[in-house]
Amino acid sequence: MFTSKTPVRTAAAMILGALTFAALAGCTTSSEPTSATSLAGQSQAATLAPAQTQADAITASDVWAKAADKGAMTAMFAVLTNNGTAAATITAAESEDSSSMQLHETVTDASGATAMQKKDGGFTIGAGETLELTPGGNHIMYMALARALKAGDDASVTLSFADGSTLTITGPIREYSGAQETYTPDHAGADMGGGQ
Repeated sequence: MFTSKTPVRTAAAMILGALTFAALAGCTTSSEPTSATSLAGQSQAATLAPAQTQADAITASDVWAKAADKGAMTAMFAVLTNNGTAAATITAAESEDSSSMQLHETVTDASGATAMQKKDGGFTIGAGETLELTPGGNHIMYMALARALKAGDDASVTLSFADGSTLTITGPIREYSGAQETYTPDHAGADMGGGQ
């Protein structure tokens, strides 16, 4: 009697197991990749996402340049903020308005007087930090203007970063008579009339 029911029970168990497997197989979520094709698509999308450059991380505000005559020295000022997750270093600047540009810092000599000089190594802005380029402080120097910078016009300077990226900043030209600091001896022979 038991022997005649055994095949029936075995068959029922097999059918039940097959149904359970089929039900479980249908429970995968749509958020999980289900094929090699979808995995390849995700990998390609990640590869195509561009890496952020140092220039990409910087926003500029309060950009302006000091009015000056052709041939004179003058400066551009700005507030530069690093919105990235790593430091960004400005290594150089250039402009159509000057044959030579320098990054300048304020230094104090042995007598306590302040003077301006070229900033060795450039300006480094830490992640989340802000660099203020101001009259009497750090600034971008036009060493010899190729044209007069007239109040009311705009001026542009392109900043170069340590990773090779660049950022062009533009702002109005203004009259400004303050911050007539002296310069260190490396400026000997240059026209100091424009000041900064």
